[in-house]
Amino acid sequence: MSRLGRGLNRFAMLAALLLLATGCSSGLADPLGQSAKEASAAVGSAAMVLRLETEGKATDALAQTTLGDMVAQSSAAYKSAAELTPKTPGDLALQQNVLKNLDEALRSLHSAEVAQETGDDSAFQAVVDQLQAQAAELAELGKELKP
Repeated sequence: MSRLGRGLNRFAMLAALLLLATGCSSGLADPLGQSAKEASAAVGSAAMVLRLETEGKATDALAQTTLGDMVAQSSAAYKSAAELTPKTPGDLALQQNVLKNLDEALRSLHSAEVAQETGDDSAFQAVVDQLQAQAAELAELGKELKP
């Protein structure tokens, strides 16, 4: 993600959190925070097993299986967040921000699957680094949204 993209992403997150802090939310923060935390754990687990694979400490089969499981867990977190019904503009903004972050994480997980299947080491390393950063961002988002 470019610097501009990260800056816009942080701005959107701060705007959603500001709406939340000013009382515009009717209770979506907790379930959205839970979805962000669940995705963070899945993305972090995927990054860890892929890193272990590059270090020769995990087999390709273990990494593939774990990666597939983490895609499923992240998809479930996305679905859970998407099924919520926002009642205010603040809730909608918050939901859209969380869904955007979850979507980016899912794309990275799919990129990791492709890089692993094709054996593209440079793409694989880049996506593992990206997954680690996204896991941290999602964890922070989940922590900020969950009281």
